[in-house]
Amino acid sequence: MSLSFNGCRNRPIRRLLFSGWLAALSLFFMAVAGRNLANYYPVRADEAWIMSASYKLATQGVFGTDMFAGFYGAERHYFIALPGLHLLQAALFRLAGAGLFQARLPALFSGLLLIWLVGGLARRWYGDGVGLAASGLLLFWRSHLAASDPRLPLLAVSQNGRYDALALVWLAIFLLDELWRRPGRLTAVALGLALAAATLTQFFGLFTIFLAAAAWWRPKENRVQPSRLAVWTVTAFLLPVGLYGLYAAAHWPDFVGQASLKGARLQFGSPAFYLDNLLREPERWRWPGQPMLWSSPGRWQPRGDWLLILGGLPALLGGWLAIARPPGRAAGWLAWGSLALFSAGLALFDQTKAPLYAVLLLPGLCLGYALVGVRGWRWLVKSGRPWPARLAAGLLALVIVAVLMIESVRSYRWDYQAAAAATPYLEVGRQIAAFVPPGKALLGAERWWWALREYPYLALNNLWAQWEAAEEDRPGSVAFAGQVAASGAEFIVVNDNVRGDIAGHSAALQAQFYDFLSDCSVLLADWTDESYGRIEIYQVRQPCQPAGG
Repeated sequence: MSLSFNGCRNRPIRRLLFSGWLAALSLFFMAVAGRNLANYYPVRADEAWIMSASYKLATQGVFGTDMFAGFYGAERHYFIALPGLHLLQAALFRLAGAGLFQARLPALFSGLLLIWLVGGLARRWYGDGVGLAASGLLLFWRSHLAASDPRLPLLAVSQNGRYDALALVWLAIFLLDELWRRPGRLTAVALGLALAAATLTQFFGLFTIFLAAAAWWRPKENRVQPSRLAVWTVTAFLLPVGLYGLYAAAHWPDFVGQASLKGARLQFGSPAFYLDNLLREPERWRWPGQPMLWSSPGRWQPRGDWLLILGGLPALLGGWLAIARPPGRAAGWLAWGSLALFSAGLALFDQTKAPLYAVLLLPGLCLGYALVGVRGWRWLVKSGRPWPARLAAGLLALVIVAVLMIESVRSYRWDYQAAAAATPYLEVGRQIAAFVPPGKALLGAERWWWALREYPYLALNNLWAQWEAAEEDRPGSVAFAGQVAASGAEFIVVNDNVRGDIAGHSAALQAQFYDFLSDCSVLLADWTDESYGRIEIYQVRQPCQPAGG
């Protein structure tokens, strides 16, 4: 059987065989990504933070988080993150109970859906071979795009409770393509809702709106009743987005106040914001030889990143050639237009330059590499070139495939071992709770909220944000020691998240925080966990006035 199933001329059988391939990939993905999902990857601070608002919505019907009580009404109406994932998590908590496993299910199924969307679209646009290769690359190319650890990028966004739901972006692309092929009101409405869901889930979901708008200026032979269908799409999009806008407008002072937590990330009215982001875009990437963000067993460095560098230009050139002539032109508008728009959007709008967000480009790159690879192989087989040239090209192709497979095997092996060795999150919570009597108020990183939710728990980031807001309005008016006293907290949990977060604040606040730990608290416990790093527990002594503040 060839890459395009040419050995089978029956179209339904070929479709069945391709579906079987995607089903096999899906089973493999679920077995790997779903293993020990409640504990692996180790729970991050932002996951528990997100979960806290979803849990309160599910159990109390209030969209807020008590960890940020007092910060511009965040305990009553929450604007620190977009609402899309919170609504889905809250629904899951109501239906299946609350827990870390349930909180991570949306991301897991997003990864699963992405395999089918990318594979199906690649097959629809460019044939069986490209569909096979593109879906395979999603699961077996350790591209180094996320640059976080030896996991493959698709696992990096699927084994967590965050809102990087790439499938929503590609669901909108799929529906846009479907609208071109079989125009209708139902598809137009579904597209609008998909665009709204992507926009209300993660900031880069907004980029799909630009893609959909650009698609209305596609080549003439692909135009299908644009104005009539646009009305349905825009209406379906504006309904949920408009409702959220009204909700934000009803609490506008709190919306603006909570947005201040993002700081420089939201300076959209300043031209310098976009210029600075564009100039800093290289900071996002980890080139070969550079260390990853987190250490890994064996400290091996993947080499799949070389394919990203050396193969990028041929892949993009092949994509543009596919646009240049029918029948590839319509698909090219979506496949390569999305890659160009998403790259530009990250460069201009993302101030954090987080390597994780580069994973947004993964589906388009997989499709491009698959297209160039399959077409190159077909040219190699059918061309009349001398056999030594064809043999050399064939050997090069085999070497590339072998490197990718070796890298993926090593990556999955690392993932398997790490998942088995991960410390149970709730067990760490029990270790912390052993030093804190029931009912006592706690301060700490958002990371421990779910494990310690039976305690009155406030995020240190909450107090720090309030301190800096007061300092900006009335310098010297608030002391960290006074904030702790007002909160009633009797214990403070300090871990790597706390140390990293406080380092991003002013020198004055850092001094007050560490002076308080030194002068107004007693260290009860200090240990290092393999998965969660160093953890310290302090008991607060009140009343106390630290020497520095």
